[in-house]
Amino acid sequence: MCRIVGSILLVIVFGVFLGSAEARYIKGRNWADSIEHYTERIQNYGLGGCSGGVLMEPNTTWWVLGPSDCDEDSDMDAFTEDVNGELTIDNDYVAGWRGGGAVNKNQEIILKFDYGLKDVPEANDLVIRLYCGGKARCSVWASAERNDVNDFVKIGEVVGHYDEMPGVPGKLYNAYFDFNDVFLDDVHYLRVCRETIGADTGVFFDSFASATVMEPNCCEEVVLFGWCIDSDINSDCYVNFLDYAILSSQWHECNDPHNPDCDHTGFPDPNQPPSSCYGVWQSGYGFGADLNRDCYVDIMDLTKFVSDWLRCNNLDDPACEVDW
Repeated sequence: MCRIVGSILLVIVFGVFLGSAEARYIKGRNWADSIEHYTERIQNYGLGGCSGGVLMEPNTTWWVLGPSDCDEDSDMDAFTEDVNGELTIDNDYVAGWRGGGAVNKNQEIILKFDYGLKDVPEANDLVIRLYCGGKARCSVWASAERNDVNDFVKIGEVVGHYDEMPGVPGKLYNAYFDFNDVFLDDVHYLRVCRETIGADTGVFFDSFASATVMEPNCCEEVVLFGWCIDSDINSDCYVNFLDYAILSSQWHECNDPHNPDCDHTGFPDPNQPPSSCYGVWQSGYGFGADLNRDCYVDIMDLTKFVSDWLRCNNLDDPACEVDW
């Protein structure tokens, strides 16, 4: 029997929100869970025509949390050409710094992984998805337990190149890093620092994650590593009446931050909710029964639930079918 120590593994989600304290394994990959610190010029790239970007605030720290999301058509390009031949950003969920003068120097961002990143023997341990300018350079640091800046160890750099990767404007790049047996314990903190200023030195990050994918050996690990079936709301590896009870209890609930008639009381600051429904989910405040993640529990979620009815992925049950 597989045993994992920890209270979050078999959470029965009868409350309204999933809660932001849960570590973020999704489909076997460990994604950054929170942003511990960022300097004042950390911003998003901005849509077409936006010259200054939008500066990061507490309700937008989810920009680089969870899976890569600025590449909607999966072509490793952050931009899409529309029917008029104009380039638009695929999605606006990136954060970093633009090129330019002294106003943008000394920028940094520190991220936390609730479940630490493992040092996997003879393999890369961290992958950062980003795009940058040809003269960009930033250093990447890691720490098992962040007490102060001196606890971080440099694990590498991202250096841009003209007409090469990374460095092609808007073209996404996966930068890999190996901890190389430097840390005795799992890495919980990453720090990325800007090293150059001037034209073509901008860097924008899309996601931070483990470079390895974990496959489960039992139901507890199915839950831990994020392989649950979407409709398995109570995370017991079965879609059944227990999950239907949760869906019924949350029926017609909503927490759309743009709808004042929805319930915002579950956010840390109801007056400053995440700036999009995507941000609600990346911040960990989605409803368990909101299966399509649109911030409403309605007929669309019931349709998804019906399609998953009686599915299961418990490795200890021969009647179940695993899906990884």
